[in-house]
Amino acid sequence: MWTKLLLDVPKSGEVDKIMKELSLSDKQGSSAKPVEIIAKYLAHVKAHMIKNLDIHYGKGLWMTLPLTLVITVPAVWSDAAKDSTLQSVNKAGFNNIELPQLKRTILTTEPEAAAIYTIQELRGGIQDDQFAVGDGFVVCDMGGGTVDL
Repeated sequence: MWTKLLLDVPKSGEVDKIMKELSLSDKQGSSAKPVEIIAKYLAHVKAHMIKNLDIHYGKGLWMTLPLTLVITVPAVWSDAAKDSTLQSVNKAGFNNIELPQLKRTILTTEPEAAAIYTIQELRGGIQDDQFAVGDGFVVCDMGGGTVDL
C-alpha cells in the first residue's frame, strides 16, 4: 500500500501518512526501499506473465517473438520517479538478460496510454468512419485521488 508513491518526492504532509500505513502493513519493519519492494511485486507479475504465455502460446513460439514492454506512470510524476520505476522494472527481470526477446521498453503516462488505446480501438471499428484526422477527444484521468483533464 502506498509504496508506488514513494518512488516520487511526496507532497507536504504525505510522508507521515504513507510511512505510517507502510509500517502498519509490514510487521517485519519497513527496511526495504520502494524500488526493491516494487521489483519483488513485478517479479511475481513477470512469473505470472511467462506462465500464461507458456500455456496459451507455447514456450517454443512466444520466446522467438520480439517483445515490447509498455510501462505507464501517473501524468504528474517527476523524471526521478520515472527513473525509479524503470529501475524496479529492470530489477524485476524485465530486461534483456532474463528476457532476451525484449526489444524495447517504452515508458508513457497513463492518460497518453488511454488516448493511444482509444484511437486504436476506434480504427477499423464502427466509429472509424466518424473519426478523422483533426478530430479530438478528451481524456479524463481520474486515478489516484485526482481528477485531471
